[in-house]
Amino acid sequence: MMKTKMILLLSCLSLISATNTQAEQIYVESDFIIPIVAKGAHLHLKKSNMFNKRVTLGISLLGLRLRDWMVDEVTNSKNKDWQVEAMGSEFTADYFLKDSDNGFFIGGVLAIARYKLARLGATATAHEMQTGIRGGYLWRPFDGQFYIMPWLAAGYRSLNGDNLTLKGETFPSHSGFGLAGSLNFGWSF
Repeated sequence: MMKTKMILLLSCLSLISATNTQAEQIYVESDFIIPIVAKGAHLHLKKSNMFNKRVTLGISLLGLRLRDWMVDEVTNSKNKDWQVEAMGSEFTADYFLKDSDNGFFIGGVLAIARYKLARLGATATAHEMQTGIRGGYLWRPFDGQFYIMPWLAAGYRSLNGDNLTLKGETFPSHSGFGLAGSLNFGWSF
């Protein structure tokens, strides 16, 4: 299933590409924080210079299982045996303020995710949508294709429906404004 989604992502990026110019870049990057904080991965594919040499458009796939301490913090119900898994996609558009693929950028993000919640053998699903603005810095420490990109986003997230209750315990819906950030590393060619 994941292989099919990756082929679809690569196909979409190649279909929307414009004529080949020297400033055009394809970016493949991964989130450094998610594998550490949660059990999972976050892979990003981006393309620059489709419409403007300072704009990159991207799509990403996310798959993770929240660690117990994160679930306890979110649900405010320590040791209640919640298990939370998420699969999602993220669409980004970033504008570089100075160079076409280096330095500070600002942009927007739209993310959708499907959560699978489990507790004591019972399961439920929930869907989430996030919209927001983001900014960061793309740094090429070796003046080459490798880069490091810290970023921060502020936005609104909406988890569908009401709170979910499984086996007598409630998982809150968590809609509202919030902050997110990470440290990505990647390769452009």
